[in-house]
Amino acid sequence: GHGKCVGVNKCECDEGWEGEDCSLAICQHGCHGLGVCIAPDPCDCSNGTHGLECTFKYCPFDCSGRGDCHEDNGTCTCQDGWEGVGCEKAICDESCGAHGKCVAPNHCRCDCFEEHYTDEETGKHSTRKHCWHGAQCQKDPRCPNGCSGNGRCFQGVC
Repeated sequence: GHGKCVGVNKCECDEGWEGEDCSLAICQHGCHGLGVCIAPDPCDCSNGTHGLECTFKYCPFDCSGRGDCHEDNGTCTCQDGWEGVGCEKAICDESCGAHGKCVAPNHCRCDCFEEHYTDEETGKHSTRKHCWHGAQCQKDPRCPNGCSGNGRCFQGVC
């Protein structure tokens, strides 16, 4: 269906089509070797490219919505506070320490853990959830008052 028969085994192809039976689409720039011509000029692109002629490159993670994509080379320019090839990693000016993770610019999410214990009065087994706290997740949750400034908390003991 992309032409008309004008004689025995002879077709006159519609614009943008060629071949004995008019089944081959013509893409003016041949998809730049980065895709397959599927209809006149639109290409089915591969290798991380897109666009009518496969001339634009996708950026990693589409820059995570936190940067500008440069489609000519597939790189991101990240907003302040973000880094990584796809602007996927937050930057914290201060470390989140051994007990936290930087989840947004200058914002640490502190780790939590469960402690299993037995109530001495009832004998009932229970679980408590403890979360590290402080700007760099450095404060042990098992010493809530920070040892009243009279020592250092180590594994829940002042």
